[in-house]
Amino acid sequence: MRARSAAVLVVAFTLAVAGASVAGESPELGTYFTLLVGRPDANATGESILVVPGTVIASGKAAEQQAADLLRVIDELKQAYRLPTIEPTASDVVFLKPGGSGKAPSVEGGPQVKVDLLALDDEKATYRLTLTEADKTLAEPTMTVRRGGRAIVGSRDGAAAPYLFLVVEPLPQTPTSRTGDDSISEPKLLNRVRPTYPAEAKQARLEGLVLIEVTIGTDGTVTSTKVVRGEPYGLTEAAIEAIKQWRYEPARNSAGKPVSAIGTVTVRFALY
Repeated sequence: MRARSAAVLVVAFTLAVAGASVAGESPELGTYFTLLVGRPDANATGESILVVPGTVIASGKAAEQQAADLLRVIDELKQAYRLPTIEPTASDVVFLKPGGSGKAPSVEGGPQVKVDLLALDDEKATYRLTLTEADKTLAEPTMTVRRGGRAIVGSRDGAAAPYLFLVVEPLPQTPTSRTGDDSISEPKLLNRVRPTYPAEAKQARLEGLVLIEVTIGTDGTVTSTKVVRGEPYGLTEAAIEAIKQWRYEPARNSAGKPVSAIGTVTVRFALY
């Protein structure tokens, strides 16, 4: 397996000023997809378990379990399908509006996955995943997943990837404002410290998406952080350590007085 270089990307930075209006924004959902590839033991003998294309394997885990869940998912899939190896192979965050379409990560030479966001509300999202290979549709499963939860879709055996598992995670809502005063300006980022990709995560080939709710004080410093979505192997801690060093021009009200603001920072750790 060839080595891959690491990158840390700020996917989105969304601030909802405390007391500011966000009315009129069109709904859009970020969905985090993780592609897992499982390979059987080449020397093993006995039965082979075939994953039917489009099989929905699991759904609905709680957000507070997310930090270590991917590792649990991998362990459970290895046991269920008697696979010695399952590796995270690719990941991406896709932003869609209801009725919109996008592409989920796929393995070169394996099935391609088109994603349609059929419906969205404050609590859940409904998707249709279309798996195709050589212009042939293999499956079109439809699933409803709670925001902040996850579903896992399995695909068939194949030469490129004997076992494919696509983890689908609609991201939770970011903080919203509480009053209609839209005269408050948003903070402006003046200095951003880039998170360091932890060596343990790189060695484990673990990618991840970390969401941190932040409070920006009247002096432009980050006064508090709260984990909305975390990852294991030090990714969450690396994101928080960097974000706490960020500096802003603070939000101001109509009189020009600095005011506090809240928002969400989304950091993606990716290997290329």
